[in-house]
Amino acid sequence: MPDGALVLLDEPGVGTDPEEGAALAVGLIRELEALGARVALTTHYTPVKTFAVGHPSAAVASVEFDLDTLTPLYRLVYESLGRSLALPIARRLGLPEEVLAAAHEAQSNASRTWDAALERLESSRQRLEHELSEAAGRTAALGEQEETSRRLLTELHERRRGAWNDSLREARDFVRQVKTEGREVLNNLRRGT
Repeated sequence: MPDGALVLLDEPGVGTDPEEGAALAVGLIRELEALGARVALTTHYTPVKTFAVGHPSAAVASVEFDLDTLTPLYRLVYESLGRSLALPIARRLGLPEEVLAAAHEAQSNASRTWDAALERLESSRQRLEHELSEAAGRTAALGEQEETSRRLLTELHERRRGAWNDSLREARDFVRQVKTEGREVLNNLRRGT
């Protein structure tokens, strides 16, 4: 395998016991990485997600999903693990509440804890993303205001300079006029008029 080759894997380890399938996926990732490959992998297996979060060369991402419309939003979100949405989707599709309650009860405590933690993390990520977007908007607005202030200050300086030049011109004209009139008065006095 050429060094740096990209290997795409979709749900490796499925079709067998989930714990063994996840272990196989992690083993496969490690071996491919040892061979110098870059690996892009999709998974629903929690152990594989946990491995990726703790692995220094791995980056995690998930695809956003709209529960209201039951459609993917086709937006890849980095630093997000994503959570399984089987039960919320089943609820939206009208699966009887008894079945959903039994499914929830059948989940292990660890699985429920993991899902709750992911939900909290995702809510925090979305809140922070929203705050970052607002901050970026405020920064852009401040930049525009700063540019406007700079432009207005430049205009003010130009107006002051123009007003000063006009005043200086008027003063010079006045001095010339006074000199001219003074010369006329002196000439008249010398002539005796």
